Amino acid sequence: MTVYDPQDVEFKCTCSRERCADALKTLPDEEVDSILAEDGEIDMHCDYCGNHYLFNAMDIAEIRNNASPADPQVH
Repeated sequence: MTVYDPQDVEFKCTCSRERCADALKTLPDEEVDSILAEDGEIDMHCDYCGNHYLFNAMDIAEIRNNASPADPQVH
């Protein structure tokens, strides 16, 4: 039997507004526009840490304008 030295437990979430914006880029524009039309904003919630990231129509326009041609589009 091997006994290892104890390690401290650390809580660390890697979510961020930028990562959520990257996730939104993968959705079809029609789907994002539909959510915005229905709810007025997109609320992305991290189930791990509980943070909320809100995106309104202006945020989505900025995300779309800053998307590079190399960004993958998944449909």
